[in-house]
Amino acid sequence: MPKVTIEKSHSSPHDPLATPSSSSSVNGYTPSPQTLKRNQACHQCRKRKLKCDAKRPCSTCLRSLAHAKAHPQPGVFLPETPDCTYDDPAPPSAPEPPKPRYEKLDTRLPMGDLESILSTQINQSPPDYGDYGSNGMILDGTPFHSSHASPSVESFLLHGSGSAGLPSNLSSIPSPSLSDRSLTFHSWPRSLPSPGLMRHLIECFFAHHPHATRLFHQPTFMTSLTYPPSHPSFPTTAVLHAICGIGSMYTAAVAQADSPGLSSVSGDDTYKSGSYSANFTETHIKIAKREVEENVAMGQHLLQSQQAQILVAWWYWCNAKWVEVYMIVASIMRACLPLGLHVSRLFKPIADGLETPTLLPPPDNDIEAELRRNIFWLAYALERLNGCGNGWPLSIDDLDVSQLLPVNQMSFSLGVSWPAANEREHPHTKDLILNHNPDQVDGFNLFVKSTILLSRAKNFNIRYAARKYNGDVSCSYTPSYKLLWEGTLTDNDSQPGSFDPRRTAAFLEIQRNLEEFRSSFPLHLRNPMANGTIDSHLYVACLVPHVALIILHDPHAYVERTTCQSAANLLRASRAILELLCEAESTSFDLGLLDYFCSYAWYIAGRSLTRFWQAAIIAQAHEQVRAFGADVEYITNALYKAGERVPLAMRYGVMLADHASKMCGVTIQPTQSMNFACAAGVRPCPPGPIEVVEHINIGPQTTTIVEIV
Repeated sequence: MPKVTIEKSHSSPHDPLATPSSSSSVNGYTPSPQTLKRNQACHQCRKRKLKCDAKRPCSTCLRSLAHAKAHPQPGVFLPETPDCTYDDPAPPSAPEPPKPRYEKLDTRLPMGDLESILSTQINQSPPDYGDYGSNGMILDGTPFHSSHASPSVESFLLHGSGSAGLPSNLSSIPSPSLSDRSLTFHSWPRSLPSPGLMRHLIECFFAHHPHATRLFHQPTFMTSLTYPPSHPSFPTTAVLHAICGIGSMYTAAVAQADSPGLSSVSGDDTYKSGSYSANFTETHIKIAKREVEENVAMGQHLLQSQQAQILVAWWYWCNAKWVEVYMIVASIMRACLPLGLHVSRLFKPIADGLETPTLLPPPDNDIEAELRRNIFWLAYALERLNGCGNGWPLSIDDLDVSQLLPVNQMSFSLGVSWPAANEREHPHTKDLILNHNPDQVDGFNLFVKSTILLSRAKNFNIRYAARKYNGDVSCSYTPSYKLLWEGTLTDNDSQPGSFDPRRTAAFLEIQRNLEEFRSSFPLHLRNPMANGTIDSHLYVACLVPHVALIILHDPHAYVERTTCQSAANLLRASRAILELLCEAESTSFDLGLLDYFCSYAWYIAGRSLTRFWQAAIIAQAHEQVRAFGADVEYITNALYKAGERVPLAMRYGVMLADHASKMCGVTIQPTQSMNFACAAGVRPCPPGPIEVVEHINIGPQTTTIVEIV
């Protein structure tokens, strides 16, 4: 049998797998062969349980191939090289993660000195938000400055930016980025901003939004933020994303979207253009809306999902997204029914066992019980205030609402449900609008009552015909009211079957409540600007009766008739809204921080005054033309000013300017500064004279159109 010579592979003296030879002996010592791990051998040797030297190919496989070639089997094809395979090489181990900043500081500065420096600098320097964010959306970290101080939450949260104001010799230490924040916040949601920026946005939200401290119990909410994100009491990401969208409107720490110029804003664009791109704020709003849908589909976090939806609706309303806000407000109100937020336990069913089931368990404490009431009334107010500008029915009838009215702000902050439930007011309390419980009334309580009154005014307009033909006595014509609104009979009064909705008991009851509502306020709540700032809830409560009067009388007003009482009510309500606007302008308060309904109230007042302006032009009453033109111009520029922060106000300003142009032929140009008289009771008048610019035909006669210069 021929011998097979196998050539030995030569290994370098540094090869740990090389076979030791006699030449490698040093001083007569020969090292023992290196023992390999099992997974280092080739697959063939491991399968046959043979020794392997881990060469590629190994010696055992070479000998086996040589033996097979020396003793060939008939019909067996032998490869040129042995089949010697190994496991895939393991991926390189990940580098050791960098140490957090505080561990590096431990090696450079004694702990005692470090703690003293940090405590001093944290108390003196505001946190730097320039390190947080992504995609270049964070600016240089300049915080939002306002005349309203932000309440401190340092007792609830730890500072996330401990490097603010450190000595210059530590400036070489790199600041943590978004990529390594998981070293400290292991379960922090990746879709949220960094903890430092998140805390800042929450502070801005509670400091500047008028309803923040009612939608959330602030001490409880701040305490829940101290828990790890995986804790069940930690706020849901839907709520936090929605707060990011709202809070970012009040800070310079987040890059704001460029405010569209007046030339790019139209009063008629209901839908957004196809080239629209979302910014930081809208991105978080979209995420919040998506997570709310997921929570509802899973049946979890239902109450917090309702809070998040209200926040999203506020953002849609603020940005004049008409379609989105209409759809989500309807969804919010319909969701209140299965959650049982619209009813009180004081109202018993007609029979035992007929209690309406709810998806929420009974509240654990007074804080949660009052929070549920606040959530419902904020949702109720949102729909009533937003829906008064259209003629569509509301989602929930007032007869189906039996929830108790909220407690005052002090009781809610203290977590006390006082006064007792059987002493509290509810929507069906007799004379609810004009009588106020002294232990319960405050600005928010009057705000809720004003929305109930506004709802009654709108429901009268849209349901009057159905109630009349259904035989409702309160909507039946009363002959004794025939001369109440007009000094002389009109031609329509002599026609058979004609009737006037104003000559009904239901209309007169609403009219009386609207006229007496503000005078029924307690003395300390009659002026919303009494404490050097503006109480947004009380300011809206003062605006709503005048807006409701306009809604009631606008369809019946003939401004060209001197004896029309509806026209007189229309003018009186519009001037009252203008006076409230002048009072607000006379302060240093930012009008963009008021409730978004204020923009609509100012707009509807300006639109009503435009009717009188047009009538004055037709009658060629030049003094009245100048006065009404100044009123409309003042309101338009006030809306433009508020529109620097609230896009809804900008949209209403453009709509009012367009309406004045169509009705009166005058183009209102925005002014950089309004130097009109703003004190209470002083009518704003432009400084320049009136100039005749053109003549147009209105009806059968030629009318002179004037412009204020």
